[in-house]
Amino acid sequence: MPGAAPYTYDEVSYTGYPYNQTHPDRLASVATLLGLEPASVESCRVLELGCGDGGNIIPMAMGLASSRFVGVDLSERAIAKGEAIIKELGLTNISLLKLDVSLIGAGMGEFDYIIAHGLYSWVPAEVQDKVLSICGANLSPQGVAYVSYNTYPGSHLKNMSREMMRFHARNLREPGQQVAQARAFIEFLSAAQKDSEMYRLLLRGEAERLSRLSDEMLYHDDLAEVNSPVYFHEFIERAGRHGLQYLSEADFFEVEDGSLSQHLSELMRSVNAGDVITREQYMDFLKCRKFRQTLLVRSGLAIDRSMPAGRAREFYVASSVRPVSRDPKLDSATVEQFRSDRGASITTDHALIKSALLELGAAWPRAVRFDELLAGARARLSHGAAPESVDDGEEALVLGQLLLKTYAASVVELHVHAPAIAVEVSERPAASPLARLQARFGPVVTNLLHASVRIGDDAARYLLILLDGTRDRAALLEELASGREGARDFLDRNLDENLRRLARLALLAG
Repeated sequence: MPGAAPYTYDEVSYTGYPYNQTHPDRLASVATLLGLEPASVESCRVLELGCGDGGNIIPMAMGLASSRFVGVDLSERAIAKGEAIIKELGLTNISLLKLDVSLIGAGMGEFDYIIAHGLYSWVPAEVQDKVLSICGANLSPQGVAYVSYNTYPGSHLKNMSREMMRFHARNLREPGQQVAQARAFIEFLSAAQKDSEMYRLLLRGEAERLSRLSDEMLYHDDLAEVNSPVYFHEFIERAGRHGLQYLSEADFFEVEDGSLSQHLSELMRSVNAGDVITREQYMDFLKCRKFRQTLLVRSGLAIDRSMPAGRAREFYVASSVRPVSRDPKLDSATVEQFRSDRGASITTDHALIKSALLELGAAWPRAVRFDELLAGARARLSHGAAPESVDDGEEALVLGQLLLKTYAASVVELHVHAPAIAVEVSERPAASPLARLQARFGPVVTNLLHASVRIGDDAARYLLILLDGTRDRAALLEELASGREGARDFLDRNLDENLRRLARLALLAG
């Protein structure tokens, strides 16, 4: 920023977090769904460009002990923090390197999955080109690269407030002052609008967006000296020059048009004429999209976007869906609605589908194989007795179609890898070692689904720290009650509830 102190991540730290859309399981699942044969998640090589303090890549390494991980970042401070965490966890399958991505060459070897999250739009054009060059040169034959970036047309609106904030803070040298003044200035502009309804709404939206950002994120994103959005078709064209082609978005629901009306869907099909790149660009226009998380593969690979129902059998399935009604009926005459923890919902009167959704909800956060899910759903319909028919071909087809449809609507998750997660609380429960470590320093921890969860209650966080697998219920109570007069009865009543809650948050290892 002109006139400001040097813009580095050593000056203002940037806390790393897990992004489940970057996990090798997600990349491999989307690739498998579209007919490719990506490397096994259980034994792969992963490279993350701009890894920061390892908040994203370290949990991957902990969960995939037979895979190899390399993280690269310029920040000495961030790398040192990540290395300290790796040492405390005793991980031997991960290396964090303080290295300029421009120095990465073919000699670093091939990687099955390459991740560049929050990097591309915040580096100069020559470094952007190098990121794509690394993906083209270092990606294995069936490898998948993830690159996130800011896009137009949505970023035009964001850039307007960004440029005004940067101008307002141009003479301030202290990062904290820059951030505080940037927030205050957009609030001032928003409140000052009387006549221009459109401008007022736009500024109000920006003020609300900024209120959800941490200070460090606002500083490194909106106030960054470099923040270069691009149109989707331009990004894909540039990737093509490095031998790469478009596969999908990491969030698969972003490439589906199920939220569009029939008229708009038909109009979109008439405009793109089967060209997926043109279609995606028009979807950006339609949604005013400002951010993408794009998956790239080698140009010579044949992608099958037909997604036949039988392909669903290759996956584990997971969903947090629960029936809205207290007493759901499985008969085909009753319509039931199911809703996930994230608010996604599905309504159906199909008996097998309702039964399968109940199975998924009961198993959450564990993922189950397709065949296991089908068998469980059929058994539930027959009240535990053996099904009358062993020919499940038609039922498998129906279930497969439903799963692919609901995956595209973000109701269920499809996985090629299922981490060992406890659904029931064992006699000596053990939590994720990383989560226990993180709980010592704050309320936000990483669960076994590679997502951040908040443990706001101090007692629950202390309980999490104690769950190293050596303590039974009595020992846990003794530790929790130590030094807390009169607390034992309260803890005794709430221990089981808190343990079940931690299990539901995917923090207990199976």
